[in-house]
Amino acid sequence: MGRELSHPRSDPTDAGFTLIELVAVVAVVAVLAVGVGLMAARPGAGRPDADLRIFERMAETLSAQAVRGRQAHGLFVTSEGLRRAAMTTEGWAVGKPILWRGGVVLRLRTQRRGPDSPHIIFLPNGETTAFTLSFDASDGRGPQCQSDGVTGVSCNRG
Repeated sequence: MGRELSHPRSDPTDAGFTLIELVAVVAVVAVLAVGVGLMAARPGAGRPDADLRIFERMAETLSAQAVRGRQAHGLFVTSEGLRRAAMTTEGWAVGKPILWRGGVVLRLRTQRRGPDSPHIIFLPNGETTAFTLSFDASDGRGPQCQSDGVTGVSCNRG
């Protein structure tokens, strides 16, 4: 007659999970972690703080690039957003806009060099345009970033 089919014995070396199963579990956990992170906002982390962090990172980056590359960099700052700029032989090369989440008010302490010049300029010697940038706050005491033109950009959380 024919062969009998028997149930294969469980081999102890086969115990565990496959790589596909592990990847699927890690992906599900990652999606859940991102969702929880987005829903759990820190107290006081509103639009002004988010805008301040964006500006602070951009100012640090452009200042460092100006000094390292020995080439002026700048920021066009409007009520809608900001655009980074780099000085080239043909003028200012302007990047894509980054939109503000709240409102901002820029006060320049020095005049712009011209209508095509950025509002805030970072020079290769470490100096910058003197300014105060206030981020939206209903009581007028919100976060600010400022520079006296010589000592660099400093920001406070309000």
